[in-house]
Amino acid sequence: LGIEVARTEPGRVRFEGELEDLYRALIHLRCASRVVREICFEEISYEEDIYDVVRDIDWTEWLTPEMTFRVTFNVHSSLLQSTRFGMYRIKDAICDQMVDRLGRRASVDTESADLYVQCYLENRRFSIGLDGAGAPLHMRGYRSASHKSPLREHLAAAMVLHSRWDPSQPLHDPFCGSGTILIEAAALATHTPPSHWRKQFGCES
Repeated sequence: LGIEVARTEPGRVRFEGELEDLYRALIHLRCASRVVREICFEEISYEEDIYDVVRDIDWTEWLTPEMTFRVTFNVHSSLLQSTRFGMYRIKDAICDQMVDRLGRRASVDTESADLYVQCYLENRRFSIGLDGAGAPLHMRGYRSASHKSPLREHLAAAMVLHSRWDPSQPLHDPFCGSGTILIEAAALATHTPPSHWRKQFGCES
């Protein structure tokens, strides 16, 4: 995509760029589950630091009291005893700061929010970002019904790419369930962006 990778980490690839690069990644990345715009990165020493770091961010730049938000928190650290407690503290910090500044707060919506806040804690490294996709990118939008134990679309796309399949040759899937590998291969062969069927991105809000 013409985007230079800054560095790779467990489960993540970091890159820097303009908003256009974020949009390009959202539209064209086949193997990513989400693209997050990082707005804060801090080294923390204690569990209590999470609330303070989140509260120091000016959330009125991203949220109004009329909007809704959702928090996702991924933790790989011994600093935190309970991921759920940490997620509640992040929500509290956002709401408390909005009340202080505006007198009102945005509401939490776990299903279909206007703003998706994505937080990571890796050892002592605490990262806060805005999820540009909203619903995970593997949810392409071409499924009309659910299937028992379906293969996730971004994993199927990665399998096709890793196999080095040549689109000029036939592709046979002897374990075909709901056809995910074949659909992803067809999209790859026809240069169809994985977001072609997607109705909405989180960054639109």
